[in-house]
Amino acid sequence: MKTYLLITILCGIATIGSANAQKKRQMLFENYSKGIVLMKNNSKTPAELNYDASNQKMMFKNGSEEMLLTNVAQIDTVYIGNSKFIPARSGYYEIIQIPNGLIGINWLLKILPRDIKMLSA
Repeated sequence: MKTYLLITILCGIATIGSANAQKKRQMLFENYSKGIVLMKNNSKTPAELNYDASNQKMMFKNGSEEMLLTNVAQIDTVYIGNSKFIPARSGYYEIIQIPNGLIGINWLLKILPRDIKMLSA
């Protein structure tokens, strides 16, 4: 009985751990690009940036290592090439100018299983 209880507890812990695991990265841009992180105190930091649209996290390169951009509460705007991103409650919005004003795009990319059939027009 104790063995069964222990197995049940371990399976529960494994399930909770896998639920919090980070999804595979799906980068919005093909490569890291030169960009600028503008902080709320008006300081600017240049960096090689990309957006992980699967986990909705801003990434930067430190040498050859990929790192997560932290201190999001202190960030005003992130510029990657010609794209502009602002922090949101979850992730970032890409800000796009349209004739009527501005829109924010909340990118969320997912890998679809191979057996899903796509709808055709």
